[in-house]
Amino acid sequence: MRIKCTYLFFIVYVLALPILGAQNNDSLHNSIDSYVNTVMARYGVPGAALAIVEDGKLLYKNFYKIANIEFDVPVDSTVLFQLSSLTKIFASVVVFQLVEKQKISLEDNISAYLDNLPANWKTVKLKHLLSHTSGLPEIAVYDKLPEEIAESKVYLDSVQFVPGERSRYTNTNFWLLKRIIEKVSNQRFENFVLKGQCMTSKKSVVYSGNYYDIVPHRATAYEPNDKGVFQLRKYEFPEYLYGAAGLNISLDEFILWNQNLDNNKLLNYETKSYMWTQYTLNNGEPSSFTYGWHIRKPNNRLSVGFSGGFNTGFRKFNEDNLTIILLTNGYKYLYNIERVIENIAGLIDEDLENNESQLYESLLEDFLAEENQTAFQSYYDLKENYPDIEFEIILNSIGYELITFNKMQKAIYVFNINIKEHPNSWNAFDSLGEAYELVGDNQNAIENYKKSVLLNPNNKHAKAKILLLQENK
Repeated sequence: MRIKCTYLFFIVYVLALPILGAQNNDSLHNSIDSYVNTVMARYGVPGAALAIVEDGKLLYKNFYKIANIEFDVPVDSTVLFQLSSLTKIFASVVVFQLVEKQKISLEDNISAYLDNLPANWKTVKLKHLLSHTSGLPEIAVYDKLPEEIAESKVYLDSVQFVPGERSRYTNTNFWLLKRIIEKVSNQRFENFVLKGQCMTSKKSVVYSGNYYDIVPHRATAYEPNDKGVFQLRKYEFPEYLYGAAGLNISLDEFILWNQNLDNNKLLNYETKSYMWTQYTLNNGEPSSFTYGWHIRKPNNRLSVGFSGGFNTGFRKFNEDNLTIILLTNGYKYLYNIERVIENIAGLIDEDLENNESQLYESLLEDFLAEENQTAFQSYYDLKENYPDIEFEIILNSIGYELITFNKMQKAIYVFNINIKEHPNSWNAFDSLGEAYELVGDNQNAIENYKKSVLLNPNNKHAKAKILLLQENK
């Protein structure tokens, strides 16, 4: 079973780098370029734009490869990228601008602004929407429908939990925030966002959530079909979900926006600090969100930001005065753009480096390029040299990455290594069962799922798979 963890899809380009203080800018830039080009080549990323801001200064900016494959259009400063869910941070800033003007309060119930809500929605507060702790059902499952029909359907869906009880990401939260912003401002959401955040150029920033729309200079978005061949990514975010997705922006415009945010032109310092405060659940435990931003902690260094559509990411390492913007337009093999951003951060600041990511990358390269036994020897050497590192999750993640590359037999080999090294891991057996199932070896799949259940009788995933596979014998 694939488990979210610190090392999942964590990739870093392993270079014999000197300490950052001894590097000149050319050396640092070459290191960043090498890493980004390696990632793009491995995962089939068509084009990208990257900016790094440190201590308020633009440390690095570069454009990579192709914005449109069909016409061989390069990525440059004029190209706009579809942000998908990264759009949410702009909506969050607007909410706090209204808070500063005392137009709204995060403690207000949403029923103070919106009529005809279901009874069990009325006690949800604005803070619950921003922090993804509302418990409301997902409206995006109805995004092909007109808003009034989607609204009527989501109102009938079950509320998942009491507001503030736990975190559960849903676009419904920012659909409602958009409606509240429009009611309070008496303006169209898109106009209010762009004007309030100093973005008025229609050439470098525009709301458009449909790939059918003609947007000058927008990068074409790509994704693989079931044969791993590029096809157009057919995204359609309706206007009523523009609070959650739909913003397109150039890298230069994004850099300027970040500069205005850093210089307290969009929000004052105290408001920003509150916006980036980790939300506390009803039971006193911290959630994985602030008020509108997602939290990650590489090397236990707090960062805030968001990503969108597996293609774009923005992250601020505020303790380190470091901001990274990475915009891309697709992939052939799915990867985690947040991890890529964190690895770039590690190239700049040694405090953000992570040994586990380097070991992961080294082993992944070996299993991709070498024969199984040679790669296994590399694993054995690393294990001996790094006795304090937990390799179970690293091996498990490498196995799934090999599946992504359609290297099924190598994946099975890695999962088999993992169960030999960790014979009491129910998850290792579950993962091996999944790999055998994917290649049609149901007998070995069932056998490993059963071993997983013996180690963990609560493994519902394995139990369901056993029943399914036995029925299909």
